[in-house]
Amino acid sequence: MAVAANASCVASCVPAVCASKLSSSFKGLSLQSHLRPAAFRPLSASSRTCPLPIVSHNGYKMKTHQASAKRFRVTGSGRIVCRRAGKQHLLWKKTTRRRKRLSKMALVEKADYENITHALPYLKVAKR
Repeated sequence: MAVAANASCVASCVPAVCASKLSSSFKGLSLQSHLRPAAFRPLSASSRTCPLPIVSHNGYKMKTHQASAKRFRVTGSGRIVCRRAGKQHLLWKKTTRRRKRLSKMALVEKADYENITHALPYLKVAKR
């Protein structure tokens, strides 16, 4: 019953030529964007509220280096941190104090910020 009601609603929005092709199951139904009701049309560029994407000099979106994205993160104050090296194996000869110190995150040196921000263009890093 609901399918028949929806078919009449969709048929009123579609020209008579396309309405004859509609079936009760709506399989294969693809309405062109100029035939869709206004509520189902995608938003135009002027009505979007999100800011423009970051683009490179040739106009394309920048890609995030996924290996770097898994290794670095930003603190609340905008500094970049990463894990310390040396906590994967051969832990039996390292003291408990040393293992605890290696578990903590380490701040990345300012000299490496440029390399990291090129690999992660969407990272929200505080300006120097």
